Amino acid sequence: MSSIRENRTSLLCAFDSGVINEEEFVLLYDINTAKSRDLPYRNYEHFDLYNLMDNECKAEFRFYKNNVYNLMEVLHLPDQFTCYNGLKIDGLKGFCILLKRFAYPCRYLDMITRFVRPSALYGN
Repeated sequence: MSSIRENRTSLLCAFDSGVINEEEFVLLYDINTAKSRDLPYRNYEHFDLYNLMDNECKAEFRFYKNNVYNLMEVLHLPDQFTCYNGLKIDGLKGFCILLKRFAYPCRYLDMITRFVRPSALYGN
């Protein structure tokens, strides 16, 4: 499956070479526009709970780092979650996203810098 960015590039090439006309180009280009904003999540450091200090964990998730691991074990959470749109995410990262949402009311877009995932993962 090609990405939206690849589709749009292909449409530009097809229009430039005369395969499609201006009207077809505008309609197809509009259809191949992402619903969520294209934020630069790739520019941030990947999330790793191991690298966080205990006070950072307590501030962001309301649990100390060791307690997050214990909760994962006690709740029998899987090692990997599959989202409704087919994306697969590490179980620990998914659990931390949930804890972050409960710890402080924030938008999904506000968490991109911490968890380094596209906003489409969060359901925008």
